[in-house]
Amino acid sequence: MRYIRFILIAVACSFWAAASAAHVASPVNPVLAQSGQSFSIGVDLTDATNIRGYGIRIAFDPALLSYTSVNRGSLFNGVPVNWWRIFVDEPGLIRVECLIFGEGLYVSGPGRLFTMNFTTLAEGYSGFNFDNVTLYDPEGTPISGSTSQDADIILGSASYARIKCFLQGPYNEGSMRTDITGLLPLSSPYDADPVILDQIPEDAVDWGLIELRSSPTGYTIYSRSVLFCRDGFLRSPKHPYLILWALPAGQYYVVVRHRNHLDLMTSSPVGFVSGGAPSLYDLSQLSNVYGQAGVTNMVGGVYAMASGDADGDEAIYPTDRNLHWRIQAGSSGYKSADFNLDGNVFPNDLNLFWRINSGLSSRVPVSSGRSEQ
Repeated sequence: MRYIRFILIAVACSFWAAASAAHVASPVNPVLAQSGQSFSIGVDLTDATNIRGYGIRIAFDPALLSYTSVNRGSLFNGVPVNWWRIFVDEPGLIRVECLIFGEGLYVSGPGRLFTMNFTTLAEGYSGFNFDNVTLYDPEGTPISGSTSQDADIILGSASYARIKCFLQGPYNEGSMRTDITGLLPLSSPYDADPVILDQIPEDAVDWGLIELRSSPTGYTIYSRSVLFCRDGFLRSPKHPYLILWALPAGQYYVVVRHRNHLDLMTSSPVGFVSGGAPSLYDLSQLSNVYGQAGVTNMVGGVYAMASGDADGDEAIYPTDRNLHWRIQAGSSGYKSADFNLDGNVFPNDLNLFWRINSGLSSRVPVSSGRSEQ
């Protein structure tokens, strides 16, 4: 009897452990499709989890994607699926429900839950977001702690990259503060790419500008406004990566500019891809910065763009103090002499940034010309 009790306890514990780990994701991320193209996105159970069914709601941009249908996945092949329903809760929200009836019946992951089919309506970006995920264990009880990973859909001819770059002023233990998010203008301050947003993302630190070159001294073949984000990544506004339309995939030197920090350039070309997950180019590592200049060493060997260049001439000189900080001292707002990006021009901007970095300059080579796109 004791032996049988031990076996029952062991089986119950094993069953509970299997049911407690459940993750749902698309196996391809990001997904690329051309305008007017029909395409599909799979949704998979990625763990070795026993389930009896699920209820999953997907959110997407209905202005860019036209939903056409959902196909049941192969994970449920060979079992009696008694409940299979698709609900269009509202434009851009599709709910898929599936359930096995019958005592002791279930399926085991990993495997395909369903495939959703779309037609693209226009060029742009849409998230493929798991608005709600409920997975049911073999007893029909919702599995607590189920997780999911949203996907990205890039529509049209585009290439993309992942670049990490910190600003010294708002840097804080591996991330950046967002003190001036509420002060950021809706329009980019860079004339090279005057983007206008409906709203500023909550994780935005400040506007920036990137320029792409085919060689260190080559002409600028592409200029785009970007956002420095809290986690250190540069992102195209409203997008999860640097997504650049009409840019052929390839290797490009990238110049990063900010309104009161020293500019820098990548020491080697960055790979912009048009398929698959992009590699990370980390400008917080000194070896990745061209000329190893224009940056300052933060705690733990992390490098950040040096603050104090209020006039944007790629050098931190007395003019930044005399013509900017002294005139703006004591004021608040979106100011060129707010070197720590806290929304105020105070003595700490002068003492902790301009004075310490005085004399530093950028080593971004002069471009041989400019060809805006």
